[in-house]
Amino acid sequence: MSATAKQPNAFQRWLHAIPSSDVGSRLFAQILPPVDRGLMRLSGNKVSLAALIAGVPVVLLTTTGAKSGEPRTVPLVSVPDGGKWILIASNWGGEKAPAWSFNLRKNPACTITCDGVTGSFVAREISGEEYERYWHQAVALYSGYAVYKKRAAHRHIPVFVLDPA
Repeated sequence: MSATAKQPNAFQRWLHAIPSSDVGSRLFAQILPPVDRGLMRLSGNKVSLAALIAGVPVVLLTTTGAKSGEPRTVPLVSVPDGGKWILIASNWGGEKAPAWSFNLRKNPACTITCDGVTGSFVAREISGEEYERYWHQAVALYSGYAVYKKRAAHRHIPVFVLDPA
């Protein structure tokens, strides 16, 4: 399950300003996950609204709940890097990190579904030079991450690398 990121076109990059704005991120945080779940289910996990409009790769991440122990699946923008996937726990620049990041810390085994193909991975939170390298790669793909980092200046935004299991 190897992939490379296609860069968004000029119009899609221009559209990145909408979901990264204060109002846009609040609206999209509520609307986009259920819409993407439905579209992905109907398309055999091949189509998402975020991928179509913003030109960003969207995957379905399935983790094991940190408290519940139950499977939890969420659509996420992801940065492919060969056989690895990079996840940015920005949570739209919100107050707290997203629940999936807590799940990965407690239970790093997970699956990613992209383009109808599912693979098993092991997550690790990164820091230092590796963090900086992947952070810049993520911002180059989706400029909204830079806005989220400013909005979430009160907290560190975790970055996870998912290595094939």
